[in-house]
Amino acid sequence: MEKNLITLKEINKKNILKIIIRNEKISRTDIAKFFKISRPTISSYINEMINEGLVEEAGKSSSTPSGGKRATLLKFNSNAGYIISISIGTNLLRFAITDLGTNIIDSMAIPTEEWLGPEIIIKKILDSINEIISKTKIDRKKIFGIGIKGPGIIDSEKGMIVFFPNLTGWKNINLKEIIENKTGIPVYIDNVCRILAIAEKKIWNCTEYKRFCCCIYRDRYRYGGIYRQ
Repeated sequence: MEKNLITLKEINKKNILKIIIRNEKISRTDIAKFFKISRPTISSYINEMINEGLVEEAGKSSSTPSGGKRATLLKFNSNAGYIISISIGTNLLRFAITDLGTNIIDSMAIPTEEWLGPEIIIKKILDSINEIISKTKIDRKKIFGIGIKGPGIIDSEKGMIVFFPNLTGWKNINLKEIIENKTGIPVYIDNVCRILAIAEKKIWNCTEYKRFCCCIYRDRYRYGGIYRQ
């Protein structure tokens, strides 16, 4: 029962945060009206997110026609944390570090040299992660995760690369486990097309579609990704 309550609380907080992100500034009252949850409950969730650094107060609303008390507005704090993005390609390994608002802080790219095999390429990935963190001087504790996309068959739940057709020797490699053990940062890995499908859906705010498909034809191979809500 207690576990279910914790889960429900986290779901509510996540949904509230999404609304705050979508709106440049919004009041607690407007959030309570949207979710049809009591204002004290909303305030409790908001206060937790303020303490966590995810949300911050952003001034007061305009005066109401009746001259009532102006509401305190809230906004998402995109500087609360950072994400490292990695693209594994046949020719290049690309890296970027962004804030939570997807603003790029720094980026870099190095040759993949796919013929060297997974062991050496993984070392290159780890070295580049350390380099971009060092260059930006960002505290590792503020890096919320590492997202990796690659061109092949991936078991995203296990973080397992089942097969990369264009990269020599990439078969049944648990890249998630390797990177997490070396960096101490949570890792999410998925197929390039599924990542693109999710990104396109989010960018264009296609909330009316429950399924979203993305297809790429490259180097004699076809890749497809489907995002389901």
